[in-house]
Amino acid sequence: MDKNIDDFVGKYEDLNKTLSKQKEEKKLPIFNKRFREYNPDQILFYTFNPIETFPEGSFERFIVNIIKNIDISLFSKRTRSDLGGPDEYNPRSMLAIIFYGESDGIFSSRKLSKLCVSDQRYMFVSGNETPEHSTISRFINDYEKEIEEVFIKILYIADNQGYIEYKKFVIDGSKFRAYASRKFTGTIEDFKKREKRLEEKISLAIKKQKETDKEEEKAYWRNKEDRYKKDMEKIEGFLKESQEKYNVLNEKMKQNITDKDCCIMRMNDGGFSEGYNTQISTCEKNGIIISYEVTNDGNDKGQLQNMIEKTEKTIPEDKKAKAKEGVYIFDAGYNTVDNLVYCEENKINAYIADEQDKNVYEDNKYSRNCKIDMIDGELNVRCSGGEKLLLLKKNKNKDKYTCLYKVENQAICKGCKHNKKCIKDWNKEKIFYIGSNKIDNYEIVKAMHDKIRTAEGRMIYSRRMPTIEKIFGHIKKNLRFNQFNVIGIKKVRIRWSIMCSAYNLMRIYNIGLQQI
Repeated sequence: MDKNIDDFVGKYEDLNKTLSKQKEEKKLPIFNKRFREYNPDQILFYTFNPIETFPEGSFERFIVNIIKNIDISLFSKRTRSDLGGPDEYNPRSMLAIIFYGESDGIFSSRKLSKLCVSDQRYMFVSGNETPEHSTISRFINDYEKEIEEVFIKILYIADNQGYIEYKKFVIDGSKFRAYASRKFTGTIEDFKKREKRLEEKISLAIKKQKETDKEEEKAYWRNKEDRYKKDMEKIEGFLKESQEKYNVLNEKMKQNITDKDCCIMRMNDGGFSEGYNTQISTCEKNGIIISYEVTNDGNDKGQLQNMIEKTEKTIPEDKKAKAKEGVYIFDAGYNTVDNLVYCEENKINAYIADEQDKNVYEDNKYSRNCKIDMIDGELNVRCSGGEKLLLLKKNKNKDKYTCLYKVENQAICKGCKHNKKCIKDWNKEKIFYIGSNKIDNYEIVKAMHDKIRTAEGRMIYSRRMPTIEKIFGHIKKNLRFNQFNVIGIKKVRIRWSIMCSAYNLMRIYNIGLQQI
């Protein structure tokens, strides 16, 4: 002890002498910087108190409280005999991990598995469980129906809190890219042609290997040959199992080998890609998602009836009568004669937009801007030049009819300003093709056209964009969810169900904060 004190005193005296000398020489003292010791191998015991770290009012605590009180009896049903082994992870733990991950923008089961080991938030919501990524994926695939039922239970929680108002329902769709390779997209005919090209490339690769003595070149062409053969195997397997698909215009549709369920569709950025069309129905108050769907249809026209029925089905029994008096709002993508007739026959109070500031009927592809209107109680069909058209006959195409019209006095066409756009040679008769359903249901379509342009109609329709577009915007921009990471429409649908459930949990939490 005395020796240590003597050493310290000695060093202190030496330091004073050095400083005095530097002061006499009018020099500033020079010292080296002192750093903490770098020792990453030191043992660290780290603990945290969940009650203090995640108190009441935090989103993590909210998720845990919701999951604790959800009925999970459906997950307990046996599907096979119990042969022993370790217990399964608790469904509450798995649901909490998945829903919290979706709300946090984490969609990979591998990332979720790692975060359960290293991140306090995921440690807490999981109940200190550390499932492997394969366990998380298997849980989602094995409990598809049960997870969909959890969506209904979360929806009923929002209903019990009074967050859902059954007056206005907004329905819309948005497209997300599929987990599919563009390299393997085409028609059956395209793949047959590509199969022949691959045969030629494989022959060329084998020939190049025989012609060279250099090991590097042989390895290069050997890799080429292996890659071509793998592509050939995929294409051959696809051609054995698949058949040509056709759209409504009887045109061949492109298919994808990676994901056979996806479809080539126009995406929101204007380009075409392999994708799925997701649908949601929300209430205008608070934007809670009430129902959802996933299809591989490139447009929304065929989803109006399906989404209305799904919405009515998921609404609580005691609110169904009230919901029937509600308003359904759609954009122009759902405006078809069949959809308008469905709403009329089922007494659904719908507001469906059409082509704004245009006439009721305007079909550029077939009828050259023909217009239909009612004059003195008589239905008139006129060409773009305003001339009345005469009905020639009706043609049947499968289960639909097409009306054929012509101009009564063809001599008038010679001086018409639309002549060049309508017919190339004025002395040739122009035939106009219009679907008979447009003619037969004129009053229904005209009623919707006038309804949405009233002051009340414009006010109601104006609620569409701020209600539903911000949901897709939050999912795509804030959560960075632009593409599904699973293959097949069955798995895609369950992933979309999880996303809708996670979004509703976030909305319920945020609405609760606003009311504090």
